[in-house]
Amino acid sequence: MKRIPVCLQILGTYKRKLKNREVAWDDLVIRKSVTREKEGYKSAAVQKVVMEKLEKYGLKKQPGEAVEYVITNAKAEKPNTDTRQNRSSGL
Repeated sequence: MKRIPVCLQILGTYKRKLKNREVAWDDLVIRKSVTREKEGYKSAAVQKVVMEKLEKYGLKKQPGEAVEYVITNAKAEKPNTDTRQNRSSGL
């Protein structure tokens, strides 16, 4: 139980850094592998949402490749409004 206050302190530090924009975008990038074709995802999985966005730029991901994204609004009602694909890394 002694670790909980320490964890809360660390969480508070990162929350402040995020709020004050003291964190580089590259530190927030999440990388996931594409496991199937876009049509194979039944729900609005993040991989599917990112793949749809990348297609708008003429980029198509195949199973086995990775997509990178940053969650910009975890409370968004629509999944496609809470991510930004990372095009700077060539994806």
